[in-house]
Amino acid sequence: MTIKNICLSAFILLLSGCNYLDIEPIGQVIPHSKADYRALLTTAYANYPSHKQKLQWPSDEVAELAKDYGAVTSTLLNITWQPNDIEAQEYSYIELYTAIFYANEVIDKVMNSEEDASGEDRNQIYAEAHAMRAYLYFDLVNSYAKWYDKSTAATDKGVPVTTEIDIKQEFPRASVEQTYDQILSDIETAKSNMKVEHQTEGYKYRFSKLSLLSLESRVRLYRGEWDAAHTLASEALTMAQANGLALVDLVNLADGTPMPYSSKSTEAILSLERVFPSLILELDNTYLSESIISLFSQGDSRLTKYIKKTELMTPDFMLFRDAYRSTKEKQRVSIRLAELYLNAAEAALKMSTPSVERAKSLLAELQTKRYTTEALPNLDAMNNDQLLTEIYNERGRELLMEGHRWFDLRRTTRPKITKTIITEWYFDSETFQEVKKTETYTLNANDVRYILPFPRSAKEENEYLN
Repeated sequence: MTIKNICLSAFILLLSGCNYLDIEPIGQVIPHSKADYRALLTTAYANYPSHKQKLQWPSDEVAELAKDYGAVTSTLLNITWQPNDIEAQEYSYIELYTAIFYANEVIDKVMNSEEDASGEDRNQIYAEAHAMRAYLYFDLVNSYAKWYDKSTAATDKGVPVTTEIDIKQEFPRASVEQTYDQILSDIETAKSNMKVEHQTEGYKYRFSKLSLLSLESRVRLYRGEWDAAHTLASEALTMAQANGLALVDLVNLADGTPMPYSSKSTEAILSLERVFPSLILELDNTYLSESIISLFSQGDSRLTKYIKKTELMTPDFMLFRDAYRSTKEKQRVSIRLAELYLNAAEAALKMSTPSVERAKSLLAELQTKRYTTEALPNLDAMNNDQLLTEIYNERGRELLMEGHRWFDLRRTTRPKITKTIITEWYFDSETFQEVKKTETYTLNANDVRYILPFPRSAKEENEYLN
């Protein structure tokens, strides 16, 4: 899609109304007042793309059983790292840029909007739009560009960056460094204008001072700026606790207590994205991979509370427990408290003056809420390399299916991943035996496919992406 077409599509979307939570955005009118721009931004929040549902495909989180006796599905091609196949589903791209155009329109106009009686604060709306744009570019650059490498970021190709609506502009790729410069610039502008420290129940889809601190800790972590990542995550933890946030105790979970990834949990910081994969609801042949299940051990409450077994011949296969319920309820999670613990722990171990005890303390505080006492990992027996591996594995367990795993694999070890796909599985009535046929696919360590290709439709319309 060309820049003109994206602009036109975005403009059409800007004029359409929608319902989100308890708010009704503007209908088919051109925004003029503060309330209009709040409604416009709410429309952007409501239509925020569910692109991270697709990022579980290339990671080691999911594997597919082809229920139709070997039929190749579009998701199978993505799951086995063949996204260039014409039958494969495209990863989100246009949807992300459409959201960026929403943000650009608000940023461009809201500070000169008309007064009204809504009580809305222009600076707050302005800040949220900058935060949204930063968040979008962060996901784009971590999908379609090389992971951040300080030594090459200035020359590594990033993604197209636009901060204004101009149908005549070209749309070339910025470098990875330039893309991150824009992300950090948007975060700084947002911080200087943000008024709300932490959004209240019903508004946690909106950005706040707390979610900005949390987002920047993630950005600094990905850039390998360990001291800054640790400081920001620690500040965010302090702010979160001051606002009543706390880790959910999965070991002693009372009936009716929202799960940690729920927008209503005591861990919720930013509840914006629908991350749990609707493909599990639509295709009952998609399951958690054996490699991700192997990260869990007996005594880990998440093994029963995040995951369930499904009876399908033998052996049993694991499925994300709340996929169906969460999809129906449009569950949203983008940033939550447990991530801050993990960000701070990893950064503490890698700081210019490493603090192993700080890393262990943070990790232990989280794991105490996840493991029974007898099953708690012995962190004191781990050396630094083992502790870092434990932090990486803990991210895989704790943030399961929340859209982090593919990005984490890219920015850390980029390991070899092997997936064994069951293409046929049936009971032979003549031999009275189960027949199972499989195919094996491999993503090699540091494979070029750790960088997603731009979607075909985007490349056809923008020559800079080829």
